[in-house]
Amino acid sequence: MALNSLPAAPATPTRVEAASTETSIAVAWESSQLDPELEGNAITGYRLYAAREHSNIYELVHDGAGYPQVRSFIFSSLTPGEHYDFKLSAINFNGEGPHSAVPLSTYSCTAPVGVPAPVRVAASSTTTTTGLSWTEPAATGGCPLTGYALYRSEPAQADPASGTEVFVEVNQDNDPDIRN
Repeated sequence: MALNSLPAAPATPTRVEAASTETSIAVAWESSQLDPELEGNAITGYRLYAAREHSNIYELVHDGAGYPQVRSFIFSSLTPGEHYDFKLSAINFNGEGPHSAVPLSTYSCTAPVGVPAPVRVAASSTTTTTGLSWTEPAATGGCPLTGYALYRSEPAQADPASGTEVFVEVNQDNDPDIRN
């Protein structure tokens, strides 16, 4: 036994969007390296725990004891749309420390794709109001749609040198007519 304490709780792990799908969640974390000069104090691995559907019952899904360089894991074979919480712990010579204080809370899904552009509805020469309508995206990404946000281009803010367009949200934040 080394004359030092267990490692402190690591920071909350993060979701890696680029590696996540409708049926897998990629999770990564930062090193919790303690002072490696003190024998027995260096982190020797990490353990990742997951809880399904807000159950608060965490199960070990990745045991990285002995592999401190491994700081990511892909939790796969998941049901699209389900909720998961993840907590992380660090291990040193004396054993496993406490779990991260705040869990990573996420769903097994990705952003919607194939969102069609809105179309103009009910415009006439006697009205100044223009209505818009739109249809659902081609794929929801595995989760139910909870709302929409409407954007328009802002040519005055565009950068002609790079060809970058700027878009601003038209509806107000949490607008019940669109967001819900």
